[in-house]
Amino acid sequence: MKKYIVHFIIWGLGIISYYILDKTTAGDEFQNISLLLIGCLMFYAVYYISMISEIKKIECELNESGIFGGRGMGILINMFSLQYIFELYKKPLVCIVLIVVSVIVLILSRKYIKSFWTKNIWSRQFLLIFIAFNVLASSIGSVLGYKWDDILLVNVENVSNVTKLILIIFYIVIFKNTELPNSFFIRFASKNEALLNRKN
Repeated sequence: MKKYIVHFIIWGLGIISYYILDKTTAGDEFQNISLLLIGCLMFYAVYYISMISEIKKIECELNESGIFGGRGMGILINMFSLQYIFELYKKPLVCIVLIVVSVIVLILSRKYIKSFWTKNIWSRQFLLIFIAFNVLASSIGSVLGYKWDDILLVNVENVSNVTKLILIIFYIVIFKNTELPNSFFIRFASKNEALLNRKN
């Protein structure tokens, strides 16, 4: 029960953070996007921070919840990066095409989807699934943001090439640390799940 209460608290903090960012981001594009990405990282940090000292002592095998949590985190954070790298929020027609293509890829790869979320392995099919989920989430968010500006956490007219380069590097770092087998966040989330199960 405690685990679910913690989840509700974290999602509540996420909603509050949304409104804070929406009302206070009035600086330049890099400052605004940096605030968004830092906010995403802090969103997860709050969940884990109280357990870090205990988690270090735990020895456990990677579990399905950890794999799901690590890869889900990567897709969520990189969803925002992708929106600004390609400025998708200004291209609703392109987003609709990407949504259709992503859904088709996921349908064709459906027998691998469960393994993507639960198996600590990697393959070409997993890369396609990751890209499809990432593009799908980014495109849906961008279409909604085009229709309702308030849905975009950071609303900027143009993103400079330097900012895009920084976002691409950030994207790669997040991918390596959340999606690949034995990545940092998969191991960390697995230990966190093991700790919660012990306490419950």
